[in-house]
Amino acid sequence: MSRRKTIVTTLSASLTAAGLIVLGAGLTAPAQAVDPLPSTDKMYVLGCPQGVYDNVNDTYFTFYNDLTTPLNTMQLFSVDPLTAEATPIGDGSGSNNQSSAEAYLDSCNSEPAWNPVTQTAYFGAYLNDPGERFLMTIDLETGDSTEVAEFTGFETAADGCGSDFQSLAISDTGAAYVFDTNGCLYSLDLATAQMTYIGGVANGDAGRYYPQAWSLDPATQVWQVLDNEDEFLSTVDVAVGDLSATGPAVSFAPEPYDPMSLEFDSTGRGWVLNEAYIPGAPISTSSLYTLNPASGAVTFVGEPSTDADGAFTSTALLITRPAAELPDTGLGESATWIWGIVGSSLLAAGIALAVIRRRLV
Repeated sequence: MSRRKTIVTTLSASLTAAGLIVLGAGLTAPAQAVDPLPSTDKMYVLGCPQGVYDNVNDTYFTFYNDLTTPLNTMQLFSVDPLTAEATPIGDGSGSNNQSSAEAYLDSCNSEPAWNPVTQTAYFGAYLNDPGERFLMTIDLETGDSTEVAEFTGFETAADGCGSDFQSLAISDTGAAYVFDTNGCLYSLDLATAQMTYIGGVANGDAGRYYPQAWSLDPATQVWQVLDNEDEFLSTVDVAVGDLSATGPAVSFAPEPYDPMSLEFDSTGRGWVLNEAYIPGAPISTSSLYTLNPASGAVTFVGEPSTDADGAFTSTALLITRPAAELPDTGLGESATWIWGIVGSSLLAAGIALAVIRRRLV
């Protein structure tokens, strides 16, 4: 055997063996730990203040639940999806830029909605005095909110609809919708807060009047809703405003069933903020859950809380995601693909050298 042929034979055998070893390692390598929220997504909540009224000075003070740290009504927090630990962003003081601060006091905000087209967060703010409802945007870097306009266009003559804002959701194309307090659906102009009535007669017939936790599942493009009347996950037909009368059962036992926000991440996993208030308890808190939209099964994550002040109340959960989804390659879940590429390359090189060897004399 010639010296060249001997060298090629040795290299071929070595590369082939190495390729097989690496491929085997890839097949048996443990997957990396996966964060339950995709790396492209972020989670936030808006605080829902609890407070005390000073009769002597006619002043209302809002606090975290320990009643020691002041809390502005529109306080924004980023949330760790693994632990529900909340980190304040700003202090919410820049939120009351067009109305008096007193008008927003003790106001819990509606479920926010993310517009993936414009990368903008919206929510509905409840003004206790004079009882108005405003569409707001929120700056996720500073925590400051800005009024867009007052909601207008409530339909009070048809289908027993209400005259108050309930919940907001936005599609992947930027189309926005609003439920009122009696479960009637409207389309919404995000530039003017003008609503256009769609319908909702089936909601009243079924007794479902509070679809306050709802959003679009981006994985299936199905609108899903958890209301506080029926313990199951409904679908929503946004063309006519109807809710399905059946769906997978959902239970937060032993907590009361009172979902306040339902959001979906980029993978289609549901996240629910459920009010955990127990009658007679001195404070109200909220609990974060994941939701399987196919089965209705929920898994407790934790109570949104801060190290300094413990758990606090929130009715407003927000998940942001990118405008365009990339194909699921699994690159973020495992290193197996790397081993596969390296091993296949080595194996191919070994086979190629084996072919060359046969042609050598």
